[in-house]
Amino acid sequence: MLPAPYTVVDVVARFDAGPGDLTLSAKNLLNEDYYPAVSQAYNLSTSRVKGQGRTVGLGYAVNW
Repeated sequence: MLPAPYTVVDVVARFDAGPGDLTLSAKNLLNEDYYPAVSQAYNLSTSRVKGQGRTVGLGYAVNW
């Protein structure tokens, strides 16, 4: 049995901001409901774990 196909969109953007860089990120931007291939591989109901939903991040790093 082949794993069910899925598409997950991740986005990362970095901007110069003062003395450092501002980073914005989003994983699973479209908030797709899916089972990763590794979770589908064993085809056991007890080992099927859904992929993580939309996750956003914000970071700032100073370069010196």
